[in-house]
Formats: sequence, structure tokens, C-alpha cells
Amino acid sequence: LKPARKLKFPVHEMAIMTSIAVRFIPTIIEEAQRLRKAQMARGAKFEGSLVQRVRSLVPMILPLFFSTLKRAEELAIAMEARCYDSRARRTSFNELAWKKRESLVITGTLVLVLVFKLSAI
Repeated sequence: LKPARKLKFPVHEMAIMTSIAVRFIPTIIEEAQRLRKAQMARGAKFEGSLVQRVRSLVPMILPLFFSTLKRAEELAIAMEARCYDSRARRTSFNELAWKKRESLVITGTLVLVLVFKLSAI
């Protein structure tokens, strides 16, 4: 992938698009099976010659296309809501270490709370 990056090819965008497309394949297959069962419940037959089987799939194409577009739009809205930007620099996780100063502040705060509580009695 580094040679493609040197050629100014949007490697990260292509990787994201590919992974999303691959992730949606099982979802599209499930949706097609659901639509096929619905068509069969309405009396559609998916048997016969190749031409007849292809013709029986035509009523499924538009609903499948629109449901796929709807899912893609929902994903785009979710990515936008999470402020996804492929051009943004990646951030890394920095683990914070406990320092002596934090221990002193907490100890001091506890001492002050105890002093005020005891003086109120």
C-alpha cells in the first residue's frame, strides 16, 4: 500500500470503502432472501428456465436496491455524527500515569475535609 500512497492514491479511503462493502455483503444477502420469501408468499415462482428465473427476480431488484441505499445513507449519517473525516490525522491513545502530585492533592483534600468535619463537631 505504501507505493500507492506515494502516488497520491487515497489508500485509506479505498480501504474504508472496501471494508464497508465487504461488511454489507451478508446484510444484502439476508435482505435478498427476505424479499424472495416475501415474493414467494405472494405467489411468485422462482423456477423454470434461466430466463423465467431472471424475470422472477426483477420485482426484487428495486426494493433491494432501495433498502441497500437506505442502509448506506444511515451509515453515512452515523459516520458524520461521529465526525468521521478520512483526511484527519489519526490520533493515538496516551495512557496517563499517576504522579506524586495527584497523590499529594488527594491527601491534602482528604485532610482538609477531615479537619472541617472534626471542627464542626
